[in-house]
Amino acid sequence: MNEKSQRFVILRSFLLIGLIIYLFYSLFLQNTNELRNQIQSEIQSSRTVMPSDKWKLAVENTENAFNILVNNYGLTEYINQWLLPDDTKKKSSKGINFIAEKFISFNYTAARNIPLLIFQSLYRWFLILGWAVAFIPFLMAMFYDGMCQWKLKRYEFGKVTIQFYRIWFKAFMVISFLAMMYLLLPNLSLFNGVAQLFPPLALIILGIAINRLWANYQKLM
Repeated sequence: MNEKSQRFVILRSFLLIGLIIYLFYSLFLQNTNELRNQIQSEIQSSRTVMPSDKWKLAVENTENAFNILVNNYGLTEYINQWLLPDDTKKKSSKGINFIAEKFISFNYTAARNIPLLIFQSLYRWFLILGWAVAFIPFLMAMFYDGMCQWKLKRYEFGKVTIQFYRIWFKAFMVISFLAMMYLLLPNLSLFNGVAQLFPPLALIILGIAINRLWANYQKLM
């Protein structure tokens, strides 16, 4: 493994550790009211950059999906049963029991925060779907343009290298990874004011990557 690869592995490891720490903070430590306000702020901010009908549909679908999880599948009940102690077996707060109750307080925070974070992930999912519908003409146009370029470049020599193809393939993989992080990573308050711009920017980069990958695919044939 060369020095460049080692630096990349180290950077990726630090990034993963940071994400795990941030996840732990959002689940067990962050104040519930603060988290709720941040989620509401993200939802309202995305309204300013998304077509109104698509935004309303994303909110409506999120609320419907969340209500189904809560009412039909007992989401909150399962979370409470898993995280919270049985009050009928509660012991006095003395000695080691006092220390245990301090740790249990983190579970109470998680029991309140997890439903909020699930709601946020659902909203982001429907938000991406809404943007994807709006970007279908753009993605189809980029795909068609790439296909036309591919047909022309079949009769040309040079200009395109396999390294160039790999660069765009990596870009495609990176944007796919970031999309998964956007859906799964709770509460992007560290990027407040920017997170709502991720779906359209990701779809633009995705369209360009698809165009370049298809246009240069002939070098692998």
